[in-house]
Amino acid sequence: MSNNKKAIHLIDLIQLKLGVFLKLDDEFSSLSAQKRPHDSYQGEGYLRLVEHLSEEVLIRGDTYNRKLHDRVAPIALKNLLEQHKWLADLKIDKAQFMKEQKINGMDFFAWLEQMALKQGEWYDVKSSPMPVRIKYPDSFVDNPVDHGPDICLN
Repeated sequence: MSNNKKAIHLIDLIQLKLGVFLKLDDEFSSLSAQKRPHDSYQGEGYLRLVEHLSEEVLIRGDTYNRKLHDRVAPIALKNLLEQHKWLADLKIDKAQFMKEQKINGMDFFAWLEQMALKQGEWYDVKSSPMPVRIKYPDSFVDNPVDHGPDICLN
């Protein structure tokens, strides 16, 4: 399943960059006929993007694995920013966004439409499996003798 590509909407890339959970109540598209579907719950697009990037399941039924999310999300973001360097260079004031739902003084959806015109609306994003030490941190112990981790089989 490694390095699968998936088309991801700009709004979900921005959610991961900012680290915020948004909820779209309606289908959304600025430019193309391809619509980004509405969300069933707060942060669905964000979480599905982290799941894709990390190849990990964060939501099973009604259960959200917060501990796993907290381990894989930073690596997923790093992976995303390596794939889309323009996103790493994008300056967004998270405090202004959280307070006013504005980016650079513009309404979020107006800004999003402007970005879609400038950068595009859909992006191919490759997945990459998480390192075993991140997935199963309790299975490793530090080995001071050879300066590397050992797997603990308890």
